[in-house]
Amino acid sequence: MADLAYYVGEDGVDGHCDCMFLYNMARWNWTTIAALVCPRPLLFANSDNDRIFPMSANERVINRLERLYAHFEAGDRVEAVVSVGGHAYRRDLRRSVFEFFNRHLKQDARPVEDPDAGLGPDGKHRHAGKDLRVFPEDSDLPKDAVNARADEVFPVLSRPQPPGPCLARVSTDAAAVSDTGREQTGTRRRTAKGLPSAALRSDSSRERARQRRG
Repeated sequence: MADLAYYVGEDGVDGHCDCMFLYNMARWNWTTIAALVCPRPLLFANSDNDRIFPMSANERVINRLERLYAHFEAGDRVEAVVSVGGHAYRRDLRRSVFEFFNRHLKQDARPVEDPDAGLGPDGKHRHAGKDLRVFPEDSDLPKDAVNARADEVFPVLSRPQPPGPCLARVSTDAAAVSDTGREQTGTRRRTAKGLPSAALRSDSSRERARQRRG
């Protein structure tokens, strides 16, 4: 994962899909969310040439997490692994993840032997792509599926409506208030209740007040 400095400051958001952007009403940085794991064990795994999770952001995140864990005297519970390569799930990353889970969930510290995932002795994939499909053929897809037209079923944006009869009458009442310098009453006073009294004066009454002061 990266951080807001990358997503916003370095335009990283342009290269991501919406799966990376969670509901974040509190406006937390991603580093803060990861910090919720502290002081429990945490493994931060990345690649050194991943264009959507760059090392600049990776280093900012892990440096902050390491300082946080050290503050709670749990510096030995946060680990970082950097794999050489681009955006992929290589063998060294898989082994690091599997061994981390084994150590902390199974108390098993033995090394994990993980050959290239999905490849047989002949170097070919053990399973054909069609064997991994949920629906064997395109014709088997549900007829009411909305995946390909999800953008067409989003909620319709609200459309501003012109003022109704009640709002039109309020506007007329406000415009008809006499411009005599007296404290304004009726509709205008109610609609401007939260404003200072000086703000309720008409332009002419403010002008007369300035003349008196002058």
